[in-house]
Amino acid sequence: MDNNEASKNKALRAIFLDRGELILEGSPKLVTTHYQKFLYARPGDKEQVREEIIQLNRDESRKENFMCRLEDVVPSPDAEQDSCEGPGEKKKLLPRQKALYLAEFKSKSNVLQKNAEVEVYDIFISDAEGEKVNSLVSNDEYYLHFKVRFNEDIDNFAFSWSIKNEKGRVLSGVRYPGQKNTIESATKNEIYVLKWKFKCSLLMGIYYIDIGVPRIEEGERKVLVANYDALPFKVQKPEKDEQGEFKWAVFQMEQKIDTIEVIS
Repeated sequence: MDNNEASKNKALRAIFLDRGELILEGSPKLVTTHYQKFLYARPGDKEQVREEIIQLNRDESRKENFMCRLEDVVPSPDAEQDSCEGPGEKKKLLPRQKALYLAEFKSKSNVLQKNAEVEVYDIFISDAEGEKVNSLVSNDEYYLHFKVRFNEDIDNFAFSWSIKNEKGRVLSGVRYPGQKNTIESATKNEIYVLKWKFKCSLLMGIYYIDIGVPRIEEGERKVLVANYDALPFKVQKPEKDEQGEFKWAVFQMEQKIDTIEVIS
């Protein structure tokens, strides 16, 4: 299968190749949606999904109907050309790209480093409405959620997380409190519930989130717990700037935690 989704970026139409065969051609949204459906289908269902995509590709009216059925429509700059209206029908608007949750898309490379009785768990990303998502839209705002349980008394600690690409290169990271500050103490059985806001200004691709709880001991940084490749996510499509160029992969993190709650 041709996994290079970058073909969507520079054209109004995209293609889906599998085993050297063109099985779908159409708008980037149409092709991306069905590519993801095929990619995350159960192994026993892949051939059936593949055949459904091939049949869809043979019927232009079904392709148009699919695009018209998508929810959350917004005006398009090219609404006159791109609408789904027919003779005598009221003009319909193009759909706005939406973040998705792909249930089968999970980390297969997670590594846990643990040097204290501290747990990091319940890790997920949500959109502004609180819906869990892992296939994000470039330049939209999201929240990273996670919980930290202390199963022993700990002092002088902090929270951190970073984002890296598939090759393991760290693109950005943030720590709370700031680099030279720490949280004074946590007692056994306390749970910290964290919610961190970020803006996803990344190019299309797959990325991973690392989460850690470091501690300062005698002036040196030590890792209490670190969860590498804790959470993978996808970015569906980059946005263009005013000159029509694609933006650089910059991940904008809030230096301050949006919400922190302590449960004793």
